[in-house]
Amino acid sequence: MKNYIFKMWHYGVSHNKMLLRSVHDGWNTDICFLDVKYIELPTVLRGITILEPSQTDVEYLSDIIDIKDERITVILSQGKRYYVVSSIVKVIENELDLFELPYE
Repeated sequence: MKNYIFKMWHYGVSHNKMLLRSVHDGWNTDICFLDVKYIELPTVLRGITILEPSQTDVEYLSDIIDIKDERITVILSQGKRYYVVSSIVKVIENELDLFELPYE
C-alpha cells in the first residue's frame, strides 16, 4: 500500500463507520473501520503503512480519549503518524462500484 493514494471515502455517524479507499483500475483497496471512537488524519493519504501502536502512541491517545478495548490503528504516511481508534479494522480488496460500500 506504499504506492497507493487513499481517500476518506465515507463516514457514517449513525454506526460510526469509516472507509478509506484507494481506487485502482477496476478494483479497490478498502480499509474499513467499525465503531470508530477517534480519528486524527487528513482526508487524503499518500503511500501508507499500517503499524502497531508504540507505547508513546498509546500514552498520547490516552490523554485525548478513554481507551478500553478499542484498537489503535497507526497509519504512517509521508513520514507522519495518524491515528484511528475503533473496535474493528479490516483491509479488503474488492471490485465494488465507486458508490458501493463494503459494509452494507
